[in-house]
Amino acid sequence: MIQGFGEKLRSETNGSFDLVLSLSVLEHVKRLRSFLKLSVEAAKVGGLIVHRYDLGHAYHSSPPERLKTWIATYLPQLFPASSFTFKPNLKVIREELKNAGAEVISVECSQMNSLKKAMNHIDWKSAEGLQTALEILKIDKTIAAHILPSMSDIAIESLFPTVTIVAKRLE
Repeated sequence: MIQGFGEKLRSETNGSFDLVLSLSVLEHVKRLRSFLKLSVEAAKVGGLIVHRYDLGHAYHSSPPERLKTWIATYLPQLFPASSFTFKPNLKVIREELKNAGAEVISVECSQMNSLKKAMNHIDWKSAEGLQTALEILKIDKTIAAHILPSMSDIAIESLFPTVTIVAKRLE
């Protein structure tokens, strides 16, 4: 496992991994283009690149945090990389992954805010709690499958703020 600022990965990691995974990271990456390019380069040809990011800072946090996120999205030079949070753009992420030599396989939007909040109250130690969590996840996926095709990107992001994009390295 390699930890630290991903855009500073060394070239010796190129083509080394079957899976490159970032969880709740993209919304904090100031040099997104470089980070995405390096994530593709780190994967073996045919390897998977998975980025799961959360737009909660942009839509469901406190008003000061939402303001900071909005400012950083449009004026990133005002913030150091160590405290950077912005609203990633799915279209840009898709384009950058493609430009880096990856094919996007799937995009999933999930975790409706109200359902996510409900899961915070589950008793995770009980079988009933785990079953309830599975049912909530199933409901979330069912709702997404039925309504996402008819929604705009902005509406999707505000309702389902967790985005998972899966790509495969081609070259």
